[in-house]
Amino acid sequence: MLAPQLLVADEPSGYQDSGWKNRVSEALRRATGDGTACVAATHDEGVAEYLDRMLGMSDGRLEERTG
Repeated sequence: MLAPQLLVADEPSGYQDSGWKNRVSEALRRATGDGTACVAATHDEGVAEYLDRMLGMSDGRLEERTG
């Protein structure tokens, strides 16, 4: 089975307990290992440890975020 090229997730960890949030984040991370680009919109700072790159929105502009 071919992996999708792009996965878009809007608040994938929203309204979830911490254990489920971790499983969802790990699943997204595994998908990238299969060659899928994952784009996730989230307000959950705990998701950051799973990211290769993080962008933030400020005054209507995307900005690279670190850490």
